[in-house]
Amino acid sequence: AAKYWQRRRFIHGLRVDRIQPHDLHALMLSRENPLVVDLRHPLELQSNGVKLPGAMLIAPDAIESGAANLMQGKEVILYCS
Repeated sequence: AAKYWQRRRFIHGLRVDRIQPHDLHALMLSRENPLVVDLRHPLELQSNGVKLPGAMLIAPDAIESGAANLMQGKEVILYCS
């Protein structure tokens, strides 16, 4: 349970604005080219079968353990369901 709350605090500590799909698409086509991170569990991806084009698949645990370094200096958009 403690890990869950740590992860929630970390994610909420990031910018928590919401973005509409058409706005994300426009942003991805612009020069800004944000880093889109898909935080869904691999089993959910398997059952759903839909992947976000260009998104980096990262488990929430990996963000806490160092993958955050990959995101420095970029606008990051987290996708979870």
